Amino acid sequence: MTLDLVRVAEQMPALLAHLAEERATLRKRLRAALRLLGERAATPDAWRARLEAAQTRWPLALPLDEPVDRGYPPPGPPPAYTVVAVDGSHIDVDRNAAVPCFVLNLGWAVLTYGRPLPSVLDSYAELQPSTEALTIWDSADASQEDVIRGEVLSLLRGVREIARLAELAVALPADLPQVALLDGNLGLWNVTQAPISRRLRERLIRGEGGLLPALNALRALAEGRPLAVGAYTSAAGTADVVHSLRVADCPLEAVACTRCPGLAQPPRPCDRVGLATDAELFAALLAPGERSALFQARSRSFLRAEGPATLWYESEGHSVAFFYLRLEQEIARVELPLWLARRPERVALLHAVLLDQAAKGPGYPVALQEAHERAVITTMDRRAFAALLAREVQGLVGHSIGSGKARSKRVRAI
Repeated sequence: MTLDLVRVAEQMPALLAHLAEERATLRKRLRAALRLLGERAATPDAWRARLEAAQTRWPLALPLDEPVDRGYPPPGPPPAYTVVAVDGSHIDVDRNAAVPCFVLNLGWAVLTYGRPLPSVLDSYAELQPSTEALTIWDSADASQEDVIRGEVLSLLRGVREIARLAELAVALPADLPQVALLDGNLGLWNVTQAPISRRLRERLIRGEGGLLPALNALRALAEGRPLAVGAYTSAAGTADVVHSLRVADCPLEAVACTRCPGLAQPPRPCDRVGLATDAELFAALLAPGERSALFQARSRSFLRAEGPATLWYESEGHSVAFFYLRLEQEIARVELPLWLARRPERVALLHAVLLDQAAKGPGYPVALQEAHERAVITTMDRRAFAALLAREVQGLVGHSIGSGKARSKRVRAI
């Protein structure tokens, strides 16, 4: 063991003392935040206008058509419904491996209740076909390259998950209420703000199997059948609503975080309502089973004096909305397309099915749990793949390939 736990334990009292102080501050901020939320619920249009004009890097939550200072009770689940869920995992490129390559693994579950239809639990693994495919260069600048690894590979996996969800949704029985689920967020902002070339961004957004074709397909399906689409984040750590309360509480007439009075003399005035997460706010506001009001997500990548830029998914009619859901043990965040959030019966379907799925879980939607089980790549899987790759490459070239560091991990010596 290389971690000195005795030394760490000696520092624990200071951490706990600081935690006690933070809890007292949290209680005070929570009271102020709840009070301000009630005040802004009375003037939602003015609050939204202030948020839209704010110059801030914070992601914000714009109020929609529902009072924001109350919870919304759960409707009962339909007697019969189908839920489809997709999740993914990957083996990243390892420069110490015999050959640099990646593996994507998508898992999915299709579960039907109230009708005798078979469940579908399956997965699909994809090995990147060539080392040349690891690099994509920009269409306007040949020296700007994207290497498909790390964050870029995560983006690619997220796009594949949405595309697969749309493919599976097409095959669902059209006469049953149905819910299509992703784990995490919808991922639209991730592709927008990632430091990648224009060519790759366009490929991920508009190319074959991209985000836009998948979103358009889901929207078209929802026009002709009772379909709801959502992305579920367990134990959400986001703070969009809290950020919006900070903007509401700012003493500046025109909010600009670069002119915050707290820059010269801390703390910042808005720290009065500065909870760490929205979950802290809605844990106090919602009863178990209730959801929050619907909000529209608004992200900022940089400050703009002329106002916020129009994002590709907003211009294409796929703005993102969200609500928070109170379960017995946690607050979850549920993202959905704004076009779906405008249909109360679909929001009610999503709310009801998520609660029913979490009860079957228990505590986490069972369809997402099953999709995760099919998608996850275990440590044993990763070792087996590395051994298979090394063996196959050695059989091809006649000798072992790989770095000394990789070999040292397999054989320890002093």
